[in-house]
Amino acid sequence: MPPNKARENTKLYVAEIKNLQKRNEKNSGIEFILDDNNTYNDLIALFNDIELAGQIAYTLDVEKTWHFFVPHHYIDPNIQILDVSSFPQCGTGLFNDYHPSNPWLKGFQTFESQLIQLPKQSFYIIFGFLFLLNISMFSIKERFQVHY
Repeated sequence: MPPNKARENTKLYVAEIKNLQKRNEKNSGIEFILDDNNTYNDLIALFNDIELAGQIAYTLDVEKTWHFFVPHHYIDPNIQILDVSSFPQCGTGLFNDYHPSNPWLKGFQTFESQLIQLPKQSFYIIFGFLFLLNISMFSIKERFQVHY
């Protein structure tokens, strides 16, 4: 992709992504090759193009190549009802519908979700309480220690 040309080519990129979605072919996608000459604006323009096209998945290989991939998720035309099982997803949060059969795990997930919603300052209060509880346990242990 030529440097600093992503914003100028927005219409072309959005049209190509929409054509990819219309074709609905298995194992298909678009690869945008970024190099050292491309700028941050080029990357942001690609993100905007993905959003404009309504694409649900994209990947940026930041470890090796810095290529920007737009894969197409094939949708079987024979499917009558679209649900979570219709889309092969990985790491998109669709496993939120998972309900463990073990009641202990279910209780932990409820506790964890409630704990995540607490404000940051509440963790200081909880840590202070546990710290003071630990100190008081040491003093109780020393008080009731038997001396021979």
